[in-house]
Amino acid sequence: GGFPSALAHPAYRVPLQRRPRVIRAAESAPDAEALKRELFDLIPSQPRGAPTTNLTAAKEAVAKIEAKAAELEPLSPYPRLGTKGEDGSLDACAEALEALSGPWELSYSNAPEITRLNRLPFGFRLGRVFQLVDVDRGALENQAFVGHLLGLARLHTRAVASVGLAAPGGVDRRGVANKAENRVEVTFRKVIFSLLRFLFLPAFGLLRKAVVPRGPAERSGKTPTLDITYLDTEVRVSRGGDGSLFVLRRPGPGKAGALPMLSDEGLGGVDKGSTYDATQDFLPKRASA
Repeated sequence: GGFPSALAHPAYRVPLQRRPRVIRAAESAPDAEALKRELFDLIPSQPRGAPTTNLTAAKEAVAKIEAKAAELEPLSPYPRLGTKGEDGSLDACAEALEALSGPWELSYSNAPEITRLNRLPFGFRLGRVFQLVDVDRGALENQAFVGHLLGLARLHTRAVASVGLAAPGGVDRRGVANKAENRVEVTFRKVIFSLLRFLFLPAFGLLRKAVVPRGPAERSGKTPTLDITYLDTEVRVSRGGDGSLFVLRRPGPGKAGALPMLSDEGLGGVDKGSTYDATQDFLPKRASA
């Protein structure tokens, strides 16, 4: 299994349960509110609700999007999440972690695990992409919907992970230290591929395959990290351990959203003979001997 989650530690859960929900988005500086509107105005919409990437937008648009995100980051109402000590003790900001929890939809990214999905074979195309965070369980899921241009099939993938606060002195894959104390560690446990529909007939996700994640972080032996560089209750900007950018917002009403997160009991086992590298693979492949 994954590492013991700092977010699920009793020292964190008790103050969160006793504390009333605090809505801070409206308290953001007016500049932040204007920058958020400008940022999302810059991001062009994509077919099927797919996130925009640096490969699907013009270079000029990409430069403006990434510059505007960088301009927004210093204005976060929750600049600090907290840290985990070597003994497992916590120094956490409960309000920030509560703002982090829940469903998010990806609007823009330049991460290789997202951009490669722009080149799916056999007529398949990426749809909406979500990230769900359950603070109480210390759980995270990345979900993506994939459809066929002719409507022949609809697929769904979910990368299931444990998530916890990072240590204050830790460094990411770039060698950047966690000085802002806004970093979480993400330990991917499995990737699940499900068939939702085939030839217009629903499959109800009963046909599925769970495999072992084997991406660059797993091969390097370093736990993947995510820096939450801007956070309020509606918008989030994050930086991966390789410096990649993620711009997310809460899913809008009136549209089909993410599937419910799997419970710990519903995860099931994995096919240990198959692996998946999100930066290279479309489907799972047999593990090397």
